[in-house]
Amino acid sequence: MKNKTVPFSIPFIDEREVKEVVKVLRGKWITTGSETKKFEEKTKSFLDVRSAIAMSSGTSALIISLAVHGIGPGDEVITTAYTFASTAIAII
Repeated sequence: MKNKTVPFSIPFIDEREVKEVVKVLRGKWITTGSETKKFEEKTKSFLDVRSAIAMSSGTSALIISLAVHGIGPGDEVITTAYTFASTAIAII
């Protein structure tokens, strides 16, 4: 049997995505520019919520989520044992 792997998901990237990435890379801002703002606005509209903010990682999103809900030192937070390390890191 040949060494075969099963991918988590097969990416679909067409020329439109490539064009958008190149546009950002050639712009003045990579992480906080107009494209990020457009993404946040479209996400806010799609989810029909008051605000949406793009984060640099899932870990950052978990940390902000805990802080927004007032969870901090001394609070009890329960999570699953079968998870990615960032789940516990955000709690710590």
